[in-house]
Amino acid sequence: MDVPFTFVNTDTDGLPDIVEVKGFLDPFGNTRTSDPTIADTDGDGLTDDYEAGDKITDKNGHTFRKMRSDPLKVDSDDDGWDDAIEDDLGTNPLNADSDNDGIPDAEDDDPLVPVYKPSAFEIAIQLAREAHWTTLGFTYGEAGIKDGSYSSSVGDEAASSATYFVGWMGSSVLVFGDIRDVGESVVQKDPLGTGLNLAGFIPLFGDGEKVGKNSVKVVIKYPAKAVELFKGLVKYGTLDVVPEAHLPGIIDIYLPGIKDKLIKNGVTGKDLLYITKKGKLEEALGVIKRSDGKIIWLENGKLGKVASNGKDRGGLGWQHILFNHVYHGKTAEHFATVLGSRYSSEEEVFQLIMDGAKYGTDGGSPGNLYRIYNVPGTTKEIRIALKDDGSIITAYPVIKNQ
Repeated sequence: MDVPFTFVNTDTDGLPDIVEVKGFLDPFGNTRTSDPTIADTDGDGLTDDYEAGDKITDKNGHTFRKMRSDPLKVDSDDDGWDDAIEDDLGTNPLNADSDNDGIPDAEDDDPLVPVYKPSAFEIAIQLAREAHWTTLGFTYGEAGIKDGSYSSSVGDEAASSATYFVGWMGSSVLVFGDIRDVGESVVQKDPLGTGLNLAGFIPLFGDGEKVGKNSVKVVIKYPAKAVELFKGLVKYGTLDVVPEAHLPGIIDIYLPGIKDKLIKNGVTGKDLLYITKKGKLEEALGVIKRSDGKIIWLENGKLGKVASNGKDRGGLGWQHILFNHVYHGKTAEHFATVLGSRYSSEEEVFQLIMDGAKYGTDGGSPGNLYRIYNVPGTTKEIRIALKDDGSIITAYPVIKNQ
């Protein structure tokens, strides 16, 4: 007996041929079609049936498909991350800003959690505090930090701040009027780095030895604030002019062990400052510098929530990769299943990802937001998804269902 055409599914993707040819309705009443002879019409690694989504009938009797993504577009929302990457992360392939916080997914540190936006009043208060702390640093210097003769007058919150440190560094050569003007530039919402530069502070940080010695004094007194203080100094641009010869040692004062782990194979101290500005250097597990000078790095990251299909949703970085693609996840996205038992090892997967980041080819637009890498000795590929700044968000084997 002939199979009724309604039930013919030539490409075995789960979507009947008649639906792919005549089309299905999306939630907005648009008709969507796909190729009945190719299970993954757009070649993004997701089958047409999966992208079309579940069939829904509303209270008015209208039937449509609740689309996950467009089966005819690799990147449905044109944000630079293809649909398979967004499906892996749990972001919305149909919305370039999944959490609607005004920051595109590819630039968002946490694309599923809206960023808190402080009020103008809160910003003004913080700027005034930083201006005051800069003045305190100039006035009291080392005497104002913990156990110093004036520590009670300054307080630990101020003494362990980046702005206090900047004031302290300038206290030996600048007059009080200069430091007062720096404070005023902060109150007027002038970027602190600009204010410091105009007042002559920034050149002082070219004295790497002095910066290093005073950094040791502060970190000894406030070890729990070391990372925060370092980030502050980087944020304000005060370490940008420190000579490269001194910079790795200074970074190591605040983040012990980072220098030996990351500064190699062409990666410099200046590159680590870039990572600090864009991400979390303290969580960086590996960094590579491509031949074109672009920096790509992998942070430890975090897990999000485990969805009903057993996959991590909302996580990023190494922890997300381990959960979804080394120890759990779908068979078609599992390193060892796709590439062989060698890649059941965390070390092997990590090295493969870093090699792919360095030697792979660009994909995605705008910004070339993923790398495709042919795995040596196999006919398989891995896809390494990047944020706009160069940090790795996820990586997994690429399986084309065609």
